[in-house]
Amino acid sequence: MKIPMLAIAAAMSVLLTGGLAFAQATAPAPAAHSAAWTECWKKADAKGLHLTARKKFHADCMKTAASEPK
Repeated sequence: MKIPMLAIAAAMSVLLTGGLAFAQATAPAPAAHSAAWTECWKKADAKGLHLTARKKFHADCMKTAASEPK
């Protein structure tokens, strides 16, 4: 009776660790940002903005960048 329980426990541990390894291997890559996004973020850094002020500045900067001719 002990041998089948041991075999079941070993099989369960193999299945669980295999599932975890698979889940970690399939994580999506981070998205790249546009040049305008990066430039606006750098401008916010230079101004020393944080939190709400930074988000507002970045949103306004992106609107300006979108309206400029390419």
